[in-house]
Amino acid sequence: QSPGIWDFSRSHLGVFLRSFVFIYFFLFASFVLSSSSLSQWSTSANPDSSLYVCPGFTPTIRTLPDGSSFIFGMSSYNLWLQKLDPFGYKQWTQSTQVCKNTGSNSVYNVQSVLDKEGGIIVWWIDDRNAELDQWFNYTQNALYMQRINKFGQKMWSDTGIQVASLEGGWKHAYGVDDGANGIILIQGESDFYRANKTNKEYKTLIRYNDLGKQIWKILIDSANTQGVLPGQPIYRLKNKILYFTLDGPQLIDTSGNKSKSPIINFGGIISDGDSVLYSSREVFFDSVSQQYSKKLYTKYSDVLDTIWSIDYSSKSLRSIGDGGAWTNPFYQIDNAGGIFTSNGYYVSPPFIAHIFVQHINQ
Repeated sequence: QSPGIWDFSRSHLGVFLRSFVFIYFFLFASFVLSSSSLSQWSTSANPDSSLYVCPGFTPTIRTLPDGSSFIFGMSSYNLWLQKLDPFGYKQWTQSTQVCKNTGSNSVYNVQSVLDKEGGIIVWWIDDRNAELDQWFNYTQNALYMQRINKFGQKMWSDTGIQVASLEGGWKHAYGVDDGANGIILIQGESDFYRANKTNKEYKTLIRYNDLGKQIWKILIDSANTQGVLPGQPIYRLKNKILYFTLDGPQLIDTSGNKSKSPIINFGGIISDGDSVLYSSREVFFDSVSQQYSKKLYTKYSDVLDTIWSIDYSSKSLRSIGDGGAWTNPFYQIDNAGGIFTSNGYYVSPPFIAHIFVQHINQ
């Protein structure tokens, strides 16, 4: 070929090769850097290599659908909160101090629900200045609640709102989101030990809006005997809330209007998203020298109509006197309308447990 053509081709080839090498190293470097920056979780089993999130211990964790998490920590009765992305990176420069210790109060039994804007609502027990019994156990407490947005900012004043004052007995609460960045609580109170005790138990439903303002409050149960009121949490079924009373399961909508509900013998309960729930109950009966475990699974709609029901009897048998049936039961939704559950039995001596897992589809 002539020199002119050779020079032309060689110059373009050089540019191509240089460009190819540059792009190759750029992609390689990007891959290495992105791979190393994907996560800061350590693979080491050494406790010193674990990820420091926020001050405190005994954490409570609430995970969002995108894989990010809110993680609480308690230190000297201060309550802290930090948010991590799905790869373990802190989203807030400083942890949020949800509750500040005033010198005498303990903060514990931390529970929470997510709002619809990437934030979280948390409530906790506070026993500062509470009365003590003769064994130095607290006989009463207060309940406080706070909403923190996705940026780590406290939304309901610096100290949160007081759900229940110290006046009265011992209190606790379960909650679900109300679908509008607020919360519905079922608050229980047991007043049997303080000096001015009423010797009563109470159950109350309370709704707070996104600003922390109380919308309604309804007394749903009371008793003069300790420990007789149902202790189950509450569950969301679309725009209704399922709760339990001495008269059985009840439904209420977010406006506080009650619905007449059938009396259902509920056992283990799981809410499947916000539309249906599962119920099971177990029955044991003997046949000669064998014992069988039997379970009834029922799927209910948001108005507690039966969608389907399955009578599932395990093939786990045991002889009377050498063990027992129904070991370690659990229930877990499969996010596809079905449920995972377990049953089992054990023999003794020596103690040997047999666990069986069952999957029931939608």
